[in-house]
Amino acid sequence: DVRNQINRKITELPLSFFSEERKGDILARVSGDVNEIETSIMSSLDMLFKNPILILIYLAAMLLISWQLTAFVFILLPVAGYAMGQVGKQLKRKSLVGQAQWGALMSQIEETLSGLRIIKAFNAERKIQQRFEAQNETFRRTTNRIYRRQQLAHPMSEFLGTLMIVIVLWFGGIMVMRSHQISGPVFIYYLTILYSIINPLKEFSRAGYNIP
Repeated sequence: DVRNQINRKITELPLSFFSEERKGDILARVSGDVNEIETSIMSSLDMLFKNPILILIYLAAMLLISWQLTAFVFILLPVAGYAMGQVGKQLKRKSLVGQAQWGALMSQIEETLSGLRIIKAFNAERKIQQRFEAQNETFRRTTNRIYRRQQLAHPMSEFLGTLMIVIVLWFGGIMVMRSHQISGPVFIYYLTILYSIINPLKEFSRAGYNIP
């Protein structure tokens, strides 16, 4: 459907658009960008629909066991969510830069193919190669930065989840030992549910930054 819409738009646009817009950039939209939608967004939609249901069930169970402890967890969650949100923003920013660079790279290939006779006539092969290699190196560096952030996002979420469990363990331990607001076995059961909610939360946040 997206490809059909792009093709329809190409045929409807005035000729003046194509004198300003590079053909390679349009080819990048039809090929790379549409594939990105297929792989990234479609795989993330499953996580976006499934995980909120699990999160709501776990939260309801946590509230039934101890609303005081759950209120404390609610204070911690926005902090962890904010940290993950910052990673997502950085990924979105770099992804947009990467898409623009990929379009420029495709444009250079298209220009080279279109003007191959002129390039050979003026013996400009080396100059064209150098220009392409420089653009390709810039794109490689940008892509590496995007992949590095994507790979760091998972360990970071693991660390934040573990840190949250440790803080809740400390706070819940005080509730068990001093104020006796909750019993030991119930607190262990609560921790099990809390640990179970972390994975859907991580997948939900991962889907959030995968789509951008």
